[in-house]
Amino acid sequence: MRRPTHSGSWYPSSPRVLGSEIRLALENVSDLTHHKLKYIIAPHAGYAYSLKTAAYSYAQIDATQVKRIFILGPSHYLYLLGCGIDKFAKLDTPLGHLDVDTEIIDQLSKVEGFSTIKNDCSEEEHSIEMHLPLVKYITNENKDIKVVPIIVGDFNNKLKDHIANTLLPYFNDESNLFIISSDFCHFGSRFQFTKTGYEKENRPLHESIEMLDRKSIEYITSHDLIGFENYIDETGNTICGRNPIQILLKVSIQLPFMNFKDDISIKPTNSFNTPFLYTVVTNYKIE
Repeated sequence: MRRPTHSGSWYPSSPRVLGSEIRLALENVSDLTHHKLKYIIAPHAGYAYSLKTAAYSYAQIDATQVKRIFILGPSHYLYLLGCGIDKFAKLDTPLGHLDVDTEIIDQLSKVEGFSTIKNDCSEEEHSIEMHLPLVKYITNENKDIKVVPIIVGDFNNKLKDHIANTLLPYFNDESNLFIISSDFCHFGSRFQFTKTGYEKENRPLHESIEMLDRKSIEYITSHDLIGFENYIDETGNTICGRNPIQILLKVSIQLPFMNFKDDISIKPTNSFNTPFLYTVVTNYKIE
């Protein structure tokens, strides 16, 4: 079983405290979409910074309509070519464990572009773990839901296409929900990113960063993969989940029969010591 290695530091280890914090964050979300979801993009920073933002996405999820949740997160510590999966059958959280769909993990392990990583490498990565307590909380009444955690590394265009084609049938399954784990702009000298491109406009820094990130979200919500890739190349914006987002966009543009409707919530923090945190909720219907 994968241990909750970031509990007690990035989020509370006490089930009572953690459950209370998540409950309050979800209850404070008033603008519910009441639509079935295909995917969400939500942050993975410490809960002190990210929970209120992530809660907007999670409050929209109707877990009774979901059988399986794919969680795609970037690799912060391990250099990885393609995608990484581990051998854990269960993922522990302070609120209880989640079951992994080991059948799908086994299928993916046999496909080019997916490699099995060591358990300790998986436990070091936080991008997926930070979503597990939220997933456990909202699915607690549906014990049959399973998760498929995938760490997304680097890729060339050929490998990107292959990974997207592999995930396409799962994305096309109405009972599956995809969670893309990503913060957006990491601004400051410690991130080696100190220019927004809006310096000449004489506006507060936080507004410039928000404008920078809003542009990326325009590409995401219009499912413009090429535009998003060009945006990353031109701006250098430090969106840590850019690779999972690219996989998401590559998959979604291959489904012309899906009509995407986007509900966007942008919730920037005012601290330049942490990433600006955003969430995008996307609904869908099959025509």
